[in-house]
Amino acid sequence: MLFESDSNQQHFSTAWYLPGIANLNIFQFQPWQTQFQGLTFTASNQGLIATFATDVAHIRSLFEKPRRSVEIVHYHEHCADLGNDLTTSPVEILWLAGEFDTVDRFNRYEEMRAWLHPHLHRQIGMREEKVTNYGLIEEWGEADIDRYRRLGVPKLLEAGIETVALANHFQNNMNVWGVSHMCCNVDYKFPEALGQEIKKFSTDVEKGGSRVEMWGNTAISTLTFM
Repeated sequence: MLFESDSNQQHFSTAWYLPGIANLNIFQFQPWQTQFQGLTFTASNQGLIATFATDVAHIRSLFEKPRRSVEIVHYHEHCADLGNDLTTSPVEILWLAGEFDTVDRFNRYEEMRAWLHPHLHRQIGMREEKVTNYGLIEEWGEADIDRYRRLGVPKLLEAGIETVALANHFQNNMNVWGVSHMCCNVDYKFPEALGQEIKKFSTDVEKGGSRVEMWGNTAISTLTFM
């Protein structure tokens, strides 16, 4: 996360407010070491400041710059998951004085990211994910897979996209059970008609030399009979 601001009138927040639900701030604090890449990098005319957690830990964060303020506020929730004690990571702050142009700022940020990510991956024995081109077809509503296949897939393949992704399209997410929420799995089954459309979709993608991915939550809703 690289912060740059030309005016103290500018407001910035990483919070995602989702209208229409009981808790509008459900996505206010988000995982720092995954969704937020594990570091912050703030640039000014006086220098560069970076913050990061030195160890892998469940830290959920919110970053905001209030309007008419010259400060960016960092809020961190250090979480203890299903444990009897709190084991978390210290947060380091690095300061580099000097005036850097935009290219220098991005270079320093990339150097920091390129050091931190392997450091965190080594701690938990994970390989770093390689960057690939990626196309996602998703909408919050009833999906028209046939339309995706006819109109979307050819354009993605023509652009050289290697991975074509779909949202969660199991039968309860398609409103078969009246749930209609892609984050609330009841099962891992396709509706019969939709299953055939996804098969055609996947066949076209694979014939074009790409592959299909579809995400699905690991949690099962309490609406299930299990």
